[in-house]
Amino acid sequence: MPTPIPLHAGHHKMVIDAGAGCYLEKPPSLWWPEFCAMRKVDSRAVKSTHVGFNFVGDPFRRALKERIIGREFGSLLELRLQAIWPRNQAYYERNNWAGKIRVGDRWVLDSCIGNALAHYVQNLLFWCGTEDVYSVGRVEAVRAWLGRTRPIENFDTALVEAQMANGATLRIGATHIDSGSYFDQETLVFEDATVVFERWNSARIEFANGSVETLRSGFADQAALLRHNCAVYLDYLAGKVPRPITTFDDSESFVALCDLALVSSGAIENVSAIPDLKRFVDDGRWPTADPATVTMEEIGRLEEIATKVMNTGMHANHQRPT
Repeated sequence: MPTPIPLHAGHHKMVIDAGAGCYLEKPPSLWWPEFCAMRKVDSRAVKSTHVGFNFVGDPFRRALKERIIGREFGSLLELRLQAIWPRNQAYYERNNWAGKIRVGDRWVLDSCIGNALAHYVQNLLFWCGTEDVYSVGRVEAVRAWLGRTRPIENFDTALVEAQMANGATLRIGATHIDSGSYFDQETLVFEDATVVFERWNSARIEFANGSVETLRSGFADQAALLRHNCAVYLDYLAGKVPRPITTFDDSESFVALCDLALVSSGAIENVSAIPDLKRFVDDGRWPTADPATVTMEEIGRLEEIATKVMNTGMHANHQRPT
């Protein structure tokens, strides 16, 4: 179901009410109350929904996850994502919800980390799961600085730090600034090794003793990986595998992270240049004063903060930077 984000809840309910299985594209929803309602609908499904975070279904990542759970590399200390994915004005004009906080009576919260880069954000949360190869880590606290480089309601640039239940620190520096080249790098720092993904389908393990191991996906392109993930879901529907790769429960930390980032920031800064993403993801250095630390207990403030940001973000002083 690759339909627009504001339609996910209604379409998902129709599929579940029909007794069918649903392969729901990411993100399931970016609005916490709606996500919780969708999860409740899914709890009565004949077959659980698969939420389409593509990369975590790749066998080469799942094999690495088994090694992480087995503590081959020691404790996981830090997870880092640096990503520059340029988006032009046409990206935000392609529909009525891109970059929006709200459309009519529906909360959307479309953003760089919530939509285009959602697969990468879920990757980091996936590595933090400690129970089994399916498990996803739990977010305990979030701090965030959010910015706009263009006149949209929501943010297109994000610095986000999260403390995870497994003790690791997660940091994301991501932007849709309309300049430069595509770049993304996913880094996992362990006690005894560092794992670096410089492409979605390859990684290298740099061990503390100086040795290096290279890992590569069996899929040459993302379309092939998508076909694989669809096939796995069909196997689940047929009773051949015990569960979908990613369920609503597995998506909880992702939605919470995106929403708590907005609560922590309390505002979105209008900027003409992005902050130093690398300095933040590597060293945790904020471009301004340290933002507030928020926990799941404060997710109830989401509507208050989202309304404030929406009502102040498009004022006359918000001009597209030259």
